This record gives sequence, C-alpha cells and structure tokens, in this order.
Amino acid sequence: LDYFLRNNEISKERYKIFDYDKDNFPTNSFDILLSIYSLDYHYDFEIYSNYLRDVMKKDSVLIFDTIRPKYFKNIFEHVEIIKEDSNTVHKSNRIACRIFK
Repeated sequence: LDYFLRNNEISKERYKIFDYDKDNFPTNSFDILLSIYSLDYHYDFEIYSNYLRDVMKKDSVLIFDTIRPKYFKNIFEHVEIIKEDSNTVHKSNRIACRIFK
C-alpha cells in the first residue's frame, strides 16, 4: 500500500497506515478509510463496527471489499458498489459507505 500511494504521488506526510493487531488505531476521525480484501473479506465487519462508528464523521467514506453488499444497506445510509469482481475465484464487490444508521 505504501508503494502504491507513493507511486500515485501521494506523499508519506498525507497518510498513515495503522495495524489493528498492534493496538495503534487512531482515536480521531478520518475522511477516508480503505481496506482492500481485509475488512469483511477476511475479518468480520462486526469486529470493527464499534470502532468505525466512533471515528466516522458524517462525511467520512469507508471503502472495503465484501461478498454481501446488500447487507450493508441496513448499516449505512449510503452504499455504492464501486467495483465488481465476478470473473475471479473469490467473487466480491468493493463498496463505498457513508453515514451509519
């Protein structure tokens, strides 16, 4: 991820990478949170839902991969499928969510 961001001209000063297993998640709110093939793909969304509810602002966007995009329409006011992987072994949808219900 670090390499990808730098390759796309996003300076290291503009982002931080946090490792939940090391208990170093920030307590302040965020604008965009991105989880590629991790949140709700390998790790159940419910593990992080309370944390996310605490740190998401009204205009925060949470982007992650899931096999159950319709489920999240019950959790967020806005859910948009931004990518579909239907021709792969691990079919999934990348969704962008805003505003917890």
